[in-house]
Amino acid sequence: METMNLEITRNDFEEAIPVATTKNNDVFEMIEPYIKTATYEVAENVLGEAGVNAFNDGQNVMLVRFVKQLVCYNAFLPHFRSLDLVLTATGFGVVSTQDLTPASKARVDALKSQLDIERKRAECRVIQQLFSVNGWAAQRQRKQCVPTLFYHFDYLSEYAGVEAPTINDWRRVQPLIIEADGFLRSKIGNEQMDSLLTKVASGNFTAEDMTACTMILNIIGLHISGNPRAKKVYYTSLMNHIEAHLDVFSAYRDSEAYQTNHFKGYENTKESGMFIFQG
Repeated sequence: METMNLEITRNDFEEAIPVATTKNNDVFEMIEPYIKTATYEVAENVLGEAGVNAFNDGQNVMLVRFVKQLVCYNAFLPHFRSLDLVLTATGFGVVSTQDLTPASKARVDALKSQLDIERKRAECRVIQQLFSVNGWAAQRQRKQCVPTLFYHFDYLSEYAGVEAPTINDWRRVQPLIIEADGFLRSKIGNEQMDSLLTKVASGNFTAEDMTACTMILNIIGLHISGNPRAKKVYYTSLMNHIEAHLDVFSAYRDSEAYQTNHFKGYENTKESGMFIFQG
């Protein structure tokens, strides 16, 4: 993989994490040694070769900006508790006198929780920019970052009705997301679900695809919120939509799931030598 041509300045760092803004370079200088590792992690786990090439090309200004933000969060968050910092009214500062007292653990934890959310959102913004990068959807990073259509943190509030979701909420619902995705795969086939994921992740989709994806997001969201009746309504609408556009959803049409959904039992006719009674 090509090396990322990434340079993080103090301005980049403080733009990404405003609470780390200080009158001098102290906070940035403490974090600077961790930037190289954070850069490698983002390249390896999110960008992949296609993403790194797009970043180095520099044509996608938003991709460059969001990658820098994500690197800053990845460098700062794992280490800020261990640094010689004090939480002031406006953010972090460096402890330079004995008159400063550490902030309460509750206050630090609250800020850490908010920064965790912003880091996750930064990652989601990077991923959305990567959807327009040729070749990214075929990489393992796509499967790692977008294992299901319900990949974005903000979907928790948009589709699952979770008010002011936290990172712990996001972690808590992962088994439910996988469970709902598995149910849908059993009904429309792995091939069709993977096809939708690839189309979304490559920015190559039709209006019919997006209608199906929106229904799927609603189904997963309702599974998370525990609303089986509404989930069933969306599921019925999804299957009707797919069945009405088999030319678009050909992966489903050619799947075992389609055969299962359209299975017909033995039909008795006048010419039959015997009658089979089905329960």
